[in-house]
Amino acid sequence: MHAQWPRVTLSSMKRSRKPEAAAGGIGEADTRLPFAIFVVFLASWFLRIPARVPPLGAISIDLLLVAVLMVFAISRLVAAREARTGVEKAVFVLVAYVIITVPLVEWPGSVAKIGLPNYVKAVMFMFFTIAFVRSERQLRILVLAFVSFQCFRVIEPVFMNVTQGYWGSRASLSGGTEFMNRLAGSPFDVVNPNGLAYVCCTILPFLYFLSGNSRRIRIAAFCVAPVVLYGLYLTGSRSGLLGLAAVCMGIVLKSKHRVALSSLLFVAALVAFSLMSGELRDRYLSAFGSGGGQNAATANERIEGTMAQIEVVYRRPLFGYGLGTSAEANYHFSRAGPYGGRPLPAHNLYLEVAQELGLIGLVIFLAFMGITIRALLQLRELRRQAGDALLLGSVTDAMQVWLLMSLIFSFFSYGLSSFDWYFFGGMAVVLARLYHQRTREPALTAPPESPAAGRRTARPRRRSRAAGAQT
Repeated sequence: MHAQWPRVTLSSMKRSRKPEAAAGGIGEADTRLPFAIFVVFLASWFLRIPARVPPLGAISIDLLLVAVLMVFAISRLVAAREARTGVEKAVFVLVAYVIITVPLVEWPGSVAKIGLPNYVKAVMFMFFTIAFVRSERQLRILVLAFVSFQCFRVIEPVFMNVTQGYWGSRASLSGGTEFMNRLAGSPFDVVNPNGLAYVCCTILPFLYFLSGNSRRIRIAAFCVAPVVLYGLYLTGSRSGLLGLAAVCMGIVLKSKHRVALSSLLFVAALVAFSLMSGELRDRYLSAFGSGGGQNAATANERIEGTMAQIEVVYRRPLFGYGLGTSAEANYHFSRAGPYGGRPLPAHNLYLEVAQELGLIGLVIFLAFMGITIRALLQLRELRRQAGDALLLGSVTDAMQVWLLMSLIFSFFSYGLSSFDWYFFGGMAVVLARLYHQRTREPALTAPPESPAAGRRTARPRRRSRAAGAQT
C-alpha cells in the first residue's frame, strides 16, 4: 500500500482561515479580536465619539484603544516574521526623527502635550492596518466601515443645514465687510469647510469603484452620492472644486469609455455651474484667477499669507517649531495674509511640515510620500499577475484616485498629523500582500499527482505492449 500525499484544497483553506500560514505568516483567525477593536477605534476617531460622550472623552478612550491595539500589533507583527517594507521603514525614520528632535524645537512642551498624542493616533492607522487586515474579507469590512464613517461626517452637517439652517463657518468678502456662509463639519467634528470638502472628495472614488461589487453597494452609492456632492457644493471650497476635478480626471483615466465619460462629466459640470448662486460662482472662478473682486481679494490674501508662512519657516529652518505647533508659530510670527496673528496652521501640507519639523523633516516626509506613491502605483503590476480580483481591483482603483486627489489637495490644506497619508501606506502594504496571496493560491489549491497513481497508469501500457508482441 502506497502512502497518499495530503491534498490541499480551497475548502480546507477556508476552514482553517489561515492561507498565509503556508507562507509562514498569520491568518484572519489570528487577528479577529484586534481587527474588531480596530474598527471600533475607527468609529471613535472619525465619528468623534469622545466629544459626543463626555465620559469616554474624560478617560481618553482613543488613546486607551491605541494602547490595547499596540500590544496586539507588536505581538502579531513579531509572530508573522515578515520583512519590513519600504513604507514601514520610512515611517520608522520619520517617527524617530520627531522623537529625537523634541529637545531641539521651539516648543517641546506643546509637542509632548498636543503634538505627539495626535500624531501617534494618526501613524497607528498604518501599523494597525498592516497588522490586522489579513484577508479579503477583513479588507472589505475595513473599507466599507471607513467609507460609511466618512459618509456620516458629510450627511450629518448636510441634514443639520437642511433642517436647522446650520453652516458652521463663513468666508469674508469685500475685504471683510461682507460674509458668505460655508458648511463645515458638525459641531462635534473638527473639520472646517475645506476639510469637509476633502472628506467629500475622499468618498466619491470609493462610491464609484465599489458600486460594481454588489447590487446593495450600487444602490447605496446612488443614494449617497447626491448628498455628498450637495455637501461639497455648500462648503464653497475652491480647493474642494480642484479636488473634485482630480477625482473626475482619475475616474476618466481608469475608464474604458473615456470619451463618453468625459463628455458626460463636462455636460454635468456646465449644468451644475449654471445652477450655482452668484456668490459661489464668483468664488469658484476666483480659484482660476477670474471672477469678481469679492472673492479675488481672498485669493490674493492666500498668496500673501503663503509668503508670510515661508518667512516663519526661515526663522527656524533646521528642526522647526515642533510637531503640532504650526498654528502656534503662525500666531506668534506670521505678520501678513489671512493667518497673520491668528492661531491657524499653514494652509499647505509642505509648509506645515517645514514649520513643525524643519527642512530636514520635510525631506524625510517627502521621501515617505514618494515611497508610498510608488508602492500604490506598483499595485498595477501585482493586479495583472493576480488575475481576476474584483474587490482588490476596486479598492486599488479607489485608492489610486484618492491618492491623486490628495496630492492636489496637499497644496491647499494641512495634514501632517492627519490619518490619510499613513492610511495610504498601510493600504499599499495590505493590498500587495493580498495580491501575493492570490498569486500563490493556485499552487496551493492544485492537488499534486500521487506517485502511486502514476505507477498504476504505467502498468497497463506494459501489458498492452506484451499483448501486441503475442499477436
